[in-house]
Amino acid sequence: MQYFFILGRENLLSLAEIESVLIRLELKAKLIAKETDFAIFDFEEKLDETLMMAQLAGTIKIGRVVNQSRNITVQALLDLIPEKETKVIFGISCYNAKLPINNLAKQLKNKLKDLDKNARFVPAGESALSSAHVTKNKLIEKGVEIVIMKSKETFFVGKTLAVQDFEKFSHFDYDRPARDTKSGMLPPKLAQMMLNLAEDSEQKCLLDPFCGSGTVLQQAIFLGYEQVIGSDLSETAVRDTATNLHWLEKELNKKINFKATKCDIKNLTSIVKPESISAIVTEPDLGPALRGHENDKELRENIQNLRDFYRVVFSQINSLLAPGRPAVIVVPEIKMRGKTYKFEINQILPPELKIAGHWQYARKDQRIIRNIYKFIKRKQ
Repeated sequence: MQYFFILGRENLLSLAEIESVLIRLELKAKLIAKETDFAIFDFEEKLDETLMMAQLAGTIKIGRVVNQSRNITVQALLDLIPEKETKVIFGISCYNAKLPINNLAKQLKNKLKDLDKNARFVPAGESALSSAHVTKNKLIEKGVEIVIMKSKETFFVGKTLAVQDFEKFSHFDYDRPARDTKSGMLPPKLAQMMLNLAEDSEQKCLLDPFCGSGTVLQQAIFLGYEQVIGSDLSETAVRDTATNLHWLEKELNKKINFKATKCDIKNLTSIVKPESISAIVTEPDLGPALRGHENDKELRENIQNLRDFYRVVFSQINSLLAPGRPAVIVVPEIKMRGKTYKFEINQILPPELKIAGHWQYARKDQRIIRNIYKFIKRKQ
């Protein structure tokens, strides 16, 4: 069966996350089409789209492909309308295709009228409905979102089965009792994507040695980790992590096995047993905030300081990680006035750690770019 995944802004990262979750959940699927906005997979068995969506953070919608052809007909859209419904609510979203959506909707409404069905069309502001529009108009429960996707010369037509729970992500971000907006926070969606990229099927013990307010640890609990450990040089960060995870216990009505400790990364092996961690996911210090007036010398000094700092980070991660286990880490680079400042990972990486993946996460005009690296500790 064919299913489509509408991808988030960082589409390559979103696709990598999907493929990682498929591996972790042992789901067999083949990628048959990929464009900027979507990916289509052919699954050997029926997909539990609700479970899959709960795992993913970089996917906006999941749906089933009903047909594919060289052109779009109103009859193809009509086939997606629930047969038993006499009052139909529908929306149409297009990806990688410019189609007269309002005209198609008008023709579809006329067809439905001929079948004695009342219809209400939910228009998209642009070419596609957002997950919020799909949710608020109850298009999955009481109607249908028709999704049209073009890849090369083929149109894939399907219906949405699940959308990202944007309200949940918002709640477990902005409603947490402890949020330090001044220190620069890792977004919960990115934290969950990084956790998924780890492909940690064991999910026994997760370590974040730069835990901040506990975002990575929180998302790890959602994904099923048995134990989470956070450390940070900042006493405030450790206190915020504990506060947020105690709040999470009340929200989920369950006990969480966690530990939050104030500790310098240099001394972490004194409180965490070497080679005892099944996965490490973290965003270390990305350097000082940039105002835009820094000169070339200052930026080069920043990168040199970060290089020295990350040498220590990689050394400690290598000591703590069990052989064969993954680490997913954010490594910064600076882009300013058309120049890029970065350090070479391979020059400071312990030989036991091998690079297994590399993606970027950055907003437009951002000065500090997040490079997301996945490492695997070699087995002895």
